[in-house]
Amino acid sequence: MDVLKWRLLPLLPLLASLLFFYIKNPLKPSHSACSLLAHNHFWISSKRIVTPKGVISGAVEVKGGNIISVLEEDWQGIVKTGQVIDYGEAVVMPGLIDVHVHLDDPGREEWEGFPSGTKAAAAGGLTTLIDMPLNSFPSTVSRETFELKIKAAEKRIHVDVGFWGGLVPENAFNRSALEGLLDAGVLGLKSFMCPSGINDFPMTNAGHIKEGLSVLAKYKRPLLVHAEIQQELEGILELGDSAVDPRSYSTYLKTRPASWEEAAIKELLTVTNGTRTGGPAEGAHLHIVHLSDARSSLDLIKEAKINGDSITVETCTHYLAFSAEEIQDGDTRFKCAPPIRDASNKETLWEALMGGHIDLLSSDHSPTVPELKRFDDGNFLKAWGGISSLQFVLPVTWTHGRKYGITLEQLASWWSDKPAKLAGLDLKGAIAIGNHADIVVWEPEVEFDLNDSHPMFIKHPSNSAYMGSRLSGKVLATFVRGCSQNLNGPITWSLEFGLKIMAVKQKARYITIASGDISGSHAMKCCSAHRKVFEKSIGNLPEELSLPLKGTDSKTREEIAQIFRSWRSDSTLYSLPNGSSYMALSHEDECPLHPRSIVVVDDVFCIFVGLLENMCELRRHYGLSRQATEAMIVVEAYKALRDRAPYPPDQVIRDLQGRFAFVLFDSKAVTLLLARDRDGSVPLQWAMAGDGSLVCSDDPKIIAEGCGKCYTPFPPGCIFMNTNGLISFDHPLNKVRPVVREDDKGNICGVIFQVDLFTRLRSIPRSGSAANWAGATAVEGE
Repeated sequence: MDVLKWRLLPLLPLLASLLFFYIKNPLKPSHSACSLLAHNHFWISSKRIVTPKGVISGAVEVKGGNIISVLEEDWQGIVKTGQVIDYGEAVVMPGLIDVHVHLDDPGREEWEGFPSGTKAAAAGGLTTLIDMPLNSFPSTVSRETFELKIKAAEKRIHVDVGFWGGLVPENAFNRSALEGLLDAGVLGLKSFMCPSGINDFPMTNAGHIKEGLSVLAKYKRPLLVHAEIQQELEGILELGDSAVDPRSYSTYLKTRPASWEEAAIKELLTVTNGTRTGGPAEGAHLHIVHLSDARSSLDLIKEAKINGDSITVETCTHYLAFSAEEIQDGDTRFKCAPPIRDASNKETLWEALMGGHIDLLSSDHSPTVPELKRFDDGNFLKAWGGISSLQFVLPVTWTHGRKYGITLEQLASWWSDKPAKLAGLDLKGAIAIGNHADIVVWEPEVEFDLNDSHPMFIKHPSNSAYMGSRLSGKVLATFVRGCSQNLNGPITWSLEFGLKIMAVKQKARYITIASGDISGSHAMKCCSAHRKVFEKSIGNLPEELSLPLKGTDSKTREEIAQIFRSWRSDSTLYSLPNGSSYMALSHEDECPLHPRSIVVVDDVFCIFVGLLENMCELRRHYGLSRQATEAMIVVEAYKALRDRAPYPPDQVIRDLQGRFAFVLFDSKAVTLLLARDRDGSVPLQWAMAGDGSLVCSDDPKIIAEGCGKCYTPFPPGCIFMNTNGLISFDHPLNKVRPVVREDDKGNICGVIFQVDLFTRLRSIPRSGSAANWAGATAVEGE
């Protein structure tokens, strides 16, 4: 259908309902107990700190387990008092996040277990692990088995731990079962396209995976897939046992050719097209684990990315460190699936990783007891497949990557930033203000031999294929949320569920309702000095927001407000001057990283969520005192936009640096202003209610309850003013266009807004002068 043109709509009862919540782990670590430091507030300094802006010389300030500032060169002049840990030339980097780990707990603790696995992670600089749903017993394929997993982990771990759930034939077509598992808190799902080797974790096909993606789309969480499909083998299994040497690695390699991976990925791509923008599974994401084949399989993934499929891929350190030619007969430490391939394939994997075609790295730490590795007879065909590597991935990646010229920034991207994004861990993966203080300190130049004299914490070190290696990169310290790990002491960490895990258990606790019978005459009565402004500015709401309303059971603003009050009985409701507008606020479970505040200045109401990084600069710019909060700064910025200069709105909002979302309502000027930072760090949805009210929330559940299907993410890096409409503050000369989504039957099921880089405006809408309210003209195709 044709995309409908924007039109001016009267702001008839306008509801700006902003509902924010932050997921705070109810099981808190004891910083005084678990840390070797006696300080809750301290600094970590180094001449090599890896940040999103590059490698700097400076200091990281840690307080209460979070990073509250990052200072460069002249930090000594600022830090005059306090505890400073100076690491000199050592590298300070975000803690590693391993999204592919088998800890085998509960049920097979003799293989590994939470205590030894997480202790090994801390020793190796890993601060977060995401545990796979199989190799433990029972496998994590239901709410009940997930609860067993949580119980097993509690008070037995040294680092933060999250969990994937299992997608298997028994739950794939049972939507309520999958939703129950996701609601319980898993970060996403995992499936196998070949036999897993675990009886209660059978393999899936494309049909199962398609159903899983349709459920995950609602939750915006990923599906991880082991991509191999068994095919008939030519020659090797047709020979008699006497002609096959099971001790030869080449024998095993022939039983799992690269064509298995290629066949699986081809089948996957028949369903991943549904994850494209406007597709039936939009919002879901498919992630291919442990890619081994760097040739045809990788080419298929590249093509899918170009076509717009939401798909990523990882490889593992053992595929980058070893090649088939160097594996000795009977050395079953190297058996894994998919298998380690030839040296040429390894080189191609490195090229793909360096070129950005492989997105991230993982360990696929898959331990077992030595007996199952069959060291006694060296039978590759019968030995357990899996490589123990958890403690060594940082030095292994660095040691083997130096010949390819890898940088510290790339290392942080592969092992911290991108894994955090895959798992939805918004406060991890980077040394940045507001993030968890998850930090590894290490010396890249220091070499060591990995032998029996080296301290190791995995349960069965002799199983590891890395034993006997000489590696570069010694870990000096690991901090998990500001807590340095004492590997020789008792376990004191409580379980870290991860940001997504508790999301479905927390209710919205933040609401703004800026609403009322707003018409042109009402606006002029409120403030005649802005008469012309309001005559032209009344409306500008994207009409596409209301398209999915047809045929849905959407509620009124009063009903939606009542839903919120019933969810948050402790909230305080503020009535705005126009008589039918409200703001409600609750501080229950408030997180210091995304604090919620409300201010009222001269009948301008503002609720602000998040933190600004350039507070000092903004206070000076607007002439505010040191006590001015983020919300006060936003109000002052809006007043400058409204009264004192013909600033483009994009310029004013672009000056705000940090993680934020806010709603501002000027009750006199009858102006509504919404904004969200360019990274979308604070979730924000907006929708149209049944009575034409605009509802904004970061909780999809309350939006869905009140507005049915007609909600969509507020586009990151954008602002909406009912005077100017929706614009991008990074690309103010480009239109923000609606993209209507349709289901399989052609019914409108939603809309998203995207910056159109091919359509430009002749001028930027400005505020502060009646002469600047002329409508902007679009220039197509420039």
